[in-house]
Amino acid sequence: MSEKQTTKLEFGAMLLGLSEDGIKKVEIRYSGSGDDGAIDDVEPIFTEDEHNVKYNHKEHQEKVKAIENWDKARDMIEEWVYSRLEGESDWVNNEGGEGYGWIEVPSGKYEIQHGYRPEIVYEELKGKVSAGSILADH
Repeated sequence: MSEKQTTKLEFGAMLLGLSEDGIKKVEIRYSGSGDDGAIDDVEPIFTEDEHNVKYNHKEHQEKVKAIENWDKARDMIEEWVYSRLEGESDWVNNEGGEGYGWIEVPSGKYEIQHGYRPEIVYEELKGKVSAGSILADH
């Protein structure tokens, strides 16, 4: 995380900029176990039906490359996700956990589906869903 916390105003301006670039939503995936965890993916979504084709779709990859400030926006989003995970169950130790979420652009409405694996029952993934608005609770 950066030393300077991103303000709501900066986050809102970033979301507005992503909207102007045609982004409708940003998807996030993270996972962890054994004392380590990381955000695995922060991906812009340009259309509602893009969800299943984005990773191998050349046109999608070209759109992402064309976003001038995508690296900075991705860093801001990752910082926000890590700040949300600080209060979650222990997603990086022992059997760890994982999560998936999305942020609507430009509204900042979000949902994170977080799951963790209890050490005793390996097959079971327990979890919870958190939702809200980044601009209201950031």
